[in-house]
Amino acid sequence: MNGSRRLRISLLAVTTAALLGTGMTPVIAAQGDRPAPAAGPSRVESLIKSNARALAGTCSGGCGHGLADAGRTLSAMGGGTTPDPEPGGQVFTDSDNWSIPDGDGRYVYSNVTVSGVSGSAPAGLRVSVDIKHTYRGDLKVQLVAPDGDVWTLKNTSAYDSADDVIGTYTVNASSAPASGTWQLRVTDVYSGDTGYVDSWSLTF
Repeated sequence: MNGSRRLRISLLAVTTAALLGTGMTPVIAAQGDRPAPAAGPSRVESLIKSNARALAGTCSGGCGHGLADAGRTLSAMGGGTTPDPEPGGQVFTDSDNWSIPDGDGRYVYSNVTVSGVSGSAPAGLRVSVDIKHTYRGDLKVQLVAPDGDVWTLKNTSAYDSADDVIGTYTVNASSAPASGTWQLRVTDVYSGDTGYVDSWSLTF
């Protein structure tokens, strides 16, 4: 690896570490034979954010920009290999507003009916949520599959006082059938703050 390429990979790693801020050691894999052209730190930071992949699992209050993808970032800089295409598929949405009962343990359900998708749901099912609610730590957000499987997207936290739950979660839903009625299940465990499910969607 020549000096300029090593320097640029190091710059990606340092910037990624600052962006993630999770204490995890980022892994940046060099791809391809072409060195990426020089870019300043702010440009590299912007490219890492815009080319990141969604994190698997759940994160309290959202997962930030996601997992840095060296191949995509280097390609966007003009080097590396051609990145994989963005995951596509059909999107199913419920944009109706559903009020969340305040602090009494009752769930509110919002349904999305999926049709025309055969077989099992994907291992990287994307669940995008837009929930308006003061003190989002009050909320527990779950996804319920047509066969009754349940995944917790966000748990409650007495220390998360920020407003709203807005973001995209990725779940391994391959154990569940794709077609059928999916539910977003939200409960408010503490009284005093209120809100509603604004919209949510599934991307297969």
